[in-house]
Amino acid sequence: MHKKVKSIKPESRVAENSKETVKPIPKLPRIVHIFAFDGDYPRQALRLDLAYRMDRLILEYLWDRCSVCQFKNSTAYNKGRRLVGQHNKGVVIRIGRFQGSVEPLGYQPLPLSESVKESIRTEYRIKNYSISKLSDDWDVSVSHIREILKGDKPPVPPSVDPIKQVFSEGEPPVPSRVGAGRRGYDE
Repeated sequence: MHKKVKSIKPESRVAENSKETVKPIPKLPRIVHIFAFDGDYPRQALRLDLAYRMDRLILEYLWDRCSVCQFKNSTAYNKGRRLVGQHNKGVVIRIGRFQGSVEPLGYQPLPLSESVKESIRTEYRIKNYSISKLSDDWDVSVSHIREILKGDKPPVPPSVDPIKQVFSEGEPPVPSRVGAGRRGYDE
């Protein structure tokens, strides 16, 4: 009887020749949205369930023959699938169109604690560090820093002079003609 596979890590083949290089396949989640490309042109956009042996074989085949990335999310995957479909129908689509929607295969964003996120916000707001300097200092990507700072207001230097409000003696409003003869319900 068929046994269910517990490990979802794709098996990578061993090199037969000592001169042959084998790229190790990174540890992946069960469901992966794959983008494969040759040179500057897309080849395939696939959704693979690595619990199935056939999907692992497909990934291994693509891994050995072309460059493989993963889509960041399902929305990016749907957009990428449409672009690959257009390319297969004859429209020339270069991989630059996929920029921002793909990331390296097996990429997992670093989970940062709330105290670290607050420190990043403080350095951005008070010390006026740039986003690129913060990404270098904290060893995370620029997009990760932007995600942390998303929703924060940009730093505004305090004004030197407080705003002086001057109020002049106002005059009462001129009564309107419509309501001039009426004095409410007590007439």
